[in-house]
Amino acid sequence: MSEAASFLRRLKVVPAPEFYALQAKLKQEAWTMSKIAQLKQIQGVLDDLAQNIQRGGTFEEWQKNYTAQGLPRHYLETVYRTACLRAYNAGKWVQFRAQKENRPILRYSAINDSRTRPHHKALHGFMAPVDNVAWKTLAPPNGFNCRCTLMSLSARQAAKLGYKGTVTVPEYVDEYGIRRPITPDKGWESSPENSSILALLREKEKKAGFPPAHKVFPEPLPSPEQWQEVAKIGEQVWTKHLPELERSFVSGDYPRTIRKILKAEGVDLGAPPRVNGEATERFQNIIKSSYPRKWVERANEAGRVLIRNFDNERGFQLFIKDEATAAYLRNNGARFKDYKPFAPKKNQVKAGDSFLRLREMTRKEAVADALEISIHEYAHRLQFIMPELDAYFMNMWLDRTRGEKTRPLNDILKEQGEKPVYNAREKGRADHFFNLYFGKNYGSDDEPKPLEMMTMAYQYLLAGSAYKSHSEKWRVYHLHHKDPEVLYLALGLLLRYQP
Repeated sequence: MSEAASFLRRLKVVPAPEFYALQAKLKQEAWTMSKIAQLKQIQGVLDDLAQNIQRGGTFEEWQKNYTAQGLPRHYLETVYRTACLRAYNAGKWVQFRAQKENRPILRYSAINDSRTRPHHKALHGFMAPVDNVAWKTLAPPNGFNCRCTLMSLSARQAAKLGYKGTVTVPEYVDEYGIRRPITPDKGWESSPENSSILALLREKEKKAGFPPAHKVFPEPLPSPEQWQEVAKIGEQVWTKHLPELERSFVSGDYPRTIRKILKAEGVDLGAPPRVNGEATERFQNIIKSSYPRKWVERANEAGRVLIRNFDNERGFQLFIKDEATAAYLRNNGARFKDYKPFAPKKNQVKAGDSFLRLREMTRKEAVADALEISIHEYAHRLQFIMPELDAYFMNMWLDRTRGEKTRPLNDILKEQGEKPVYNAREKGRADHFFNLYFGKNYGSDDEPKPLEMMTMAYQYLLAGSAYKSHSEKWRVYHLHHKDPEVLYLALGLLLRYQP
């Protein structure tokens, strides 16, 4: 957060006519609002933005000062989004450089919905080393209201995603069917990495023999391969609040207690998800009190959630990854059992949306199942929106199950002397997971997809997972005693991960 605020504070303020005459590389360090003429006024807006980012404020809080001056809301939204994106991306470049040794490859990620510009969408999945010349012009943001981002990868992660070591910038097909080279929108030819401010810092670093400029910023979050370090962050906070957590296990007030702790540690909650369907208000209340604001807002940018409630069915989530999938489901979805309940909404389906089948959501009184399943299934949506977040849990699964083979979960249960409860098609690895479902693998041993690590971790951490009997209240209590690092990792990411 401080990297972004620092970037905004050091921007030079210029009037609009002069700004539009600047060369691209200098525009990166200049800032203007075309509807405000006075330099003093522009500097005031810039200062307000920097302060707003520093304290984790929202657009609604910031814009109140300017709507009264007659500036249109849509104009302020563009100014706010553009300034924040530039600032956050500049801050991320500092982190990319600091982590370059362990995470040398950057991958371009576009939202890929109906609002994504064709040349931005064509860059989705493009990978190149941190220092590659391509990022001098292609690092986002690449235009007004651009929602694209970069994620850093280890060499192993990049190879799994298809990186071969060569860099070829893709082309796109325009509205006339002509293939064209990809360039940013006009006026956005520069990037945070091409800033002369960063160039000056590099020169100073080179002369000093080490990167002192990085020391002014908080330590970057360790990479997914270093998930144990993130778990240590969570462990410190859990231990700090252990007395009140233990009291909550006895009192039965665990869900409220963990949310109180998150707020006390500075986690910004309160963003409602975009939803349609059944029990939307209850679902929104659950999610906005559970997941960080930035996570939910990132998911909202991608699309919305369509909800159906069935009290006798297991929870289910389907993410619509692209328009081709959306079109297929509109035409064929009703044929499939899991998708049939959503058939009435088929014409509303768009890329970036999710189908969620939930349980116990429409009862007069809130029940534990509603809380658990809502948190669990929404975590599946977050996995697709923020794969770099899920990478921490994937690396934990890979490290802990290394050398094991994927097998039917029921076979593992039988070996453990327990009764089979899973579908015959459900497979995974055993390790020493408190609940075998943590080890489920939706892929193969060559291409594993352990998609229940993150979902189960947040189900336990944020809902507590109540036992059905009154003699034992919370599964999270037993998880903490038998396999605490899962909880610690989930908590560490809630505290520190920024999309």
